[in-house]
Amino acid sequence: MRRQFWEMIYEAADQGITVFVTTHYMDEAEYCNRVSIMVDGRIDALDTPAKLRGHFNAGSMDEVFRQLARKAKRGAIKPTMPVPIATAAN
Repeated sequence: MRRQFWEMIYEAADQGITVFVTTHYMDEAEYCNRVSIMVDGRIDALDTPAKLRGHFNAGSMDEVFRQLARKAKRGAIKPTMPVPIATAAN
């Protein structure tokens, strides 16, 4: 089922359609052209998976997310989940 989901996303992106994907699976973020990760309601990271891994000296997007999540304030504001963004290549 997940494979079919990603095939549909790639098909739409190939047609020039921008697709926003939210997922709890950071391995899926690797499939996206750009990834945005929000912490405490603010975008703390926005770039390609490769550049984010490099910036955070991380081996995976899961490591990137864990580094950012550690900064979250555990108070009135609930940390939000990562929002990978798949976009069409121009």
